[in-house]
Amino acid sequence: MHVLTVLDHPNPKSFSHATAQHFMMGAKAAGHTTELADLNAENFNPLWSMADIDSDGSTNIPADVVREQDRIAR
Repeated sequence: MHVLTVLDHPNPKSFSHATAQHFMMGAKAAGHTTELADLNAENFNPLWSMADIDSDGSTNIPADVVREQDRIAR
């Protein structure tokens, strides 16, 4: 199985970061592949935009939304 760990914390020395790393180490030890989505480091914008509103869900989908959908699908 592929495990996506989602994190959004500005301090790379935080407990949240340490927890995410230990969780992923456990998943790898169990034979899974892992991927970290560090939303803060990626400057992820959580705001709903007009581009999001204008999309009908199958066309005109903003590129950032497609990237996140692809990452979740993995």
